[in-house]
Formats: sequence, C-alpha cells, structure tokens
Amino acid sequence: MTTTKPTTKPTENPPILQPGWGVAIILRQPVNELACYAGEVQAVDGRGVRISAMDWAIGLCVGMDWWFPWADIAAMEVCTDHHSGWDPGRTQSRANRAAGLSREEEA
Repeated sequence: MTTTKPTTKPTENPPILQPGWGVAIILRQPVNELACYAGEVQAVDGRGVRISAMDWAIGLCVGMDWWFPWADIAAMEVCTDHHSGWDPGRTQSRANRAAGLSREEEA
C-alpha cells in the first residue's frame, strides 16, 4: 500500500522583501571595501533592491540610499515587522570580517 502526501497550495505568497523591513545585504564581491551593507528597504523590483544608508554611530538612516542589482547579492539577512532585537550593525561587522576586512576598514 502506498501513501501519498496531501498537497496544499498556499493562499498567497508572502513577500521576500518589502519597504520598511531591515536588511543586511552581503555582496558577491566587496564594493568600496565593504562586503555587507545594512539599512531599511526603500524599494524592490525585478532589477534589484534600494536600501537606506545607515549611520551606526547614531543608529539612524542618513538620507541617502544604496541600490544593489540582484546579480551582485550573495545573501541577505532580513528583519520583517514580526522580528525584534535585530542588530544589522553586528551582521555587517561579521560579514566584513569574514571577507577579510579589519574593524578599521569598516568605518
């Protein structure tokens, strides 16, 4: 006797990214001596993602944005509105150290 698993279809697909969420983007190749950029998602489309620039010294977005094409992104850490306690600065530091960048080069 064979058993088949029931198939279920989700009623909707949740978004992967949406404006207002926090994100740490790890790049395939470091740009401007950084391997990871973190900030708040501003826009997402088929070409890439735009995030706000974060100043970790004051803990706020600083009024300029970065845009990353999907092809340049190796991985992302995403913080939705259902998460709390996320520290994108720690993620950014960890990724930059893993890429061989010293603490001084991150600033």
